[in-house]
Amino acid sequence: MPQISITCIKCQKEHVFEVTDQQLAELQAGDKHIQDILPEFSPGEKEMFISRICNECFNKIFEEEY
Repeated sequence: MPQISITCIKCQKEHVFEVTDQQLAELQAGDKHIQDILPEFSPGEKEMFISRICNECFNKIFEEEY
């Protein structure tokens, strides 16, 4: 199963995700929404693919705004 490594742009921690060959192809094509490609992933995991910010850092950012 292919793995995708994403490094958080805030904390620099590397996160590794396993995806199917089909999911990898759809991610590379870029013509579908992330929620349609990775429906089994948590919202925080999907956010890593979108913004390159991990769930922990994402939560800290929004805590600071309130």
